[in-house]
Amino acid sequence: MSQISISVRFLVEFVLRAGNLTRGFAGRSRALEGTRGHKRLQKSRPDDYEAEVPVSFSVERDGLEIDITGRMDGLTRSDDRPLIEEIKTITGEFDSSRPDNPVHWAQAKVYAAIVTRQQEFPQADIKLTYVRLDPWEVHEDTRTYSREDLAAFFDDLLVLFLKWRRVYFDWAAQRNTTIDTLDFPFAEYRQGQRRLVVAAYRAIELECRLFAQAPTGIGKTISVD
Repeated sequence: MSQISISVRFLVEFVLRAGNLTRGFAGRSRALEGTRGHKRLQKSRPDDYEAEVPVSFSVERDGLEIDITGRMDGLTRSDDRPLIEEIKTITGEFDSSRPDNPVHWAQAKVYAAIVTRQQEFPQADIKLTYVRLDPWEVHEDTRTYSREDLAAFFDDLLVLFLKWRRVYFDWAAQRNTTIDTLDFPFAEYRQGQRRLVVAAYRAIELECRLFAQAPTGIGKTISVD
């Protein structure tokens, strides 16, 4: 049985990706600022609040074993249901009139689906928290979902993910069976091409990076592809 490993974030972003190329500019320090925002909010939570809780889940579908991992921003346990918090940091003003971000809710719902399935909770609360970094503002939205609704949502995501994954597997199989019959597209290498081809092959074999500098027209693209 084939096995693939993915993160919760990759799963939801792959299946639910949408939008355009105009996402705005983010400086080099944006990720660090976001981490600091997470930690500041997490430290303000009650004593029974657990931060950065790892999650792992394995499921077999369509002849594949899928290992799914992630890390919940926050978890508060109780006897009847957990509270899962997903934190997103923002830099601009929070607009409550805008439609829900499906990827943000989906990430938390997958976490909740895993927790309710593994620990047999009948339902779960999900808190999506937006933190504006400067000035500091916190906007929270909490919703309750049943275990059945969460499981159905999770399963639908997996169905869509596996649909596209199967397309990739089929293409990879066709590629692998035909690649040995391919020849370099020209009868002879031009000066420098063979050296570049060999260097690219060794980089792939060693799983390392290759930096090549060559003049325009040598055939860098065809030598590497």
